Parts: sequence; structure tokens; C-alpha cells
Amino acid sequence: MLVISYETQNLRDSCLSLENAESSYGSLQAQELIEILADADAVDDAEEFIELYSGSDCVVVKDSISLKIGSEYSMTLTAIGENMQVTVTGEIVWSSVTRLKLMMIKKCP
Repeated sequence: MLVISYETQNLRDSCLSLENAESSYGSLQAQELIEILADADAVDDAEEFIELYSGSDCVVVKDSISLKIGSEYSMTLTAIGENMQVTVTGEIVWSSVTRLKLMMIKKCP
């Protein structure tokens, strides 16, 4: 299971339930956000999560994953944990990542 933690308590609270997410991000985006978090819970590691969303506005840069939530928002998750592996060139081995931190959800420009 891929574990998601949250940068702030406010961010965690807004993602805790569909009702809270709807209040923060609107109905359509809230449903998609809750589905994304449920998908993260269902996979074994970050590589599986990235593969699951590889066809849909998923961008991986260094230690972060950015993913669109509907057409109005995007989320940024960062790899965390002591057990993740890094290649000799400094790239993260995403199959070794079992913890991500949701850093932010922001409105798209």
C-alpha cells in the first residue's frame, strides 16, 4: 500500500472526506481527488501509481509527482521515507517509494 501523508493539517482535513473536498475544490474535482487518493491506497508503490496515471497529465520531476485534478486544480506529491532507493545518477527508483507527501493542491492558471 502506498501511504499518503499531508504537508498541513488543513490540507489533510480538506481531503479527509468527499464532503470536505467538495467544500474546498468543488463537486467534480472532489470526486476525482478522492478517487486518486483511493487509487494510491490500492497500489503497492509509487511506480504503480505513476503507471496508473501515465496517460493523464501526470508529470514526474526529480522527487515529485504532479497530477491534474479535473480541469481546475493540480496536486503535487513528493517522495518521502528512508527506504527509497536512488540511482547513481540521483534519480529516484519509484518502485522503492511506498510513502508520498501531498504538498499542495493549487488552482491551475
